[in-house]
Amino acid sequence: MIEFLGLQKIIKDTTVIDIQEFFLLSGEIAAIVGPAGSGKSKLLNLLIGKSRPTAGSIRVVDGDPTERKTVIQHVGVLFSEDSLYLRQSVRQNLLFQASLYGVSKSRVDEVLVGVGLADHANVRAEKLPSGLARRLAFGRAILHHPKALILCQPFDRCDET
Repeated sequence: MIEFLGLQKIIKDTTVIDIQEFFLLSGEIAAIVGPAGSGKSKLLNLLIGKSRPTAGSIRVVDGDPTERKTVIQHVGVLFSEDSLYLRQSVRQNLLFQASLYGVSKSRVDEVLVGVGLADHANVRAEKLPSGLARRLAFGRAILHHPKALILCQPFDRCDET
């Protein structure tokens, strides 16, 4: 599902990522943890195809993440920032995302129920408490039934329950 072979990222003569071999199979879970400045964001950028490795290879869902189609079709990403359309309702945020992926409106309703936002469907995103906004961002990440999920700081701004 995710594979690194001889992966390196060098920025300004500094090696920020050096992973000889890593395999994450379907159904497995892995966490990337470390202090600020340890390369977590750089690795995320490699995983979503935003940057290219200096050396080695990376594969996500059997594709090269720099081929945008691989990421768009098969990977759901929850970034550390929620990046919601604040003037749009919860439902409108998901409907817009659904239109980009060719996902049915019924899937939007499934996700609203699944993330516990069905009763907030018509609330503007800017009016949501931070925990509910985070749920909406997660709902957007899973809307298109991705084969892989990349969650960056998934518990930030979440309720404890």
